[in-house]
Amino acid sequence: MAWLVPALLLPGLGALALAMDRHHEQLPRRWRVGLARSMLRGLGIAAIASSLACALTDGGASRGVLLWLGWLAPCALAVIGVLARPARRRKP
Repeated sequence: MAWLVPALLLPGLGALALAMDRHHEQLPRRWRVGLARSMLRGLGIAAIASSLACALTDGGASRGVLLWLGWLAPCALAVIGVLARPARRRKP
């Protein structure tokens, strides 16, 4: 069940990021109508909580927390890398 931790963390963190104002604008217009921010927040929280539950059931409390925290940073960096916008230069 350890493989489920990053598989649930990535979409969970992505959903929470897309619920923010800045990243919600990156969604296509037709998706923005169907995916309300509150729904994205709920899905993100549910996915992150279920990834923590999978980590805790894998090997006990202390090992599970370390496993979850170990996957948290790389998954967050992956989401940041996908959603980061390059700086736009202003024309003189």
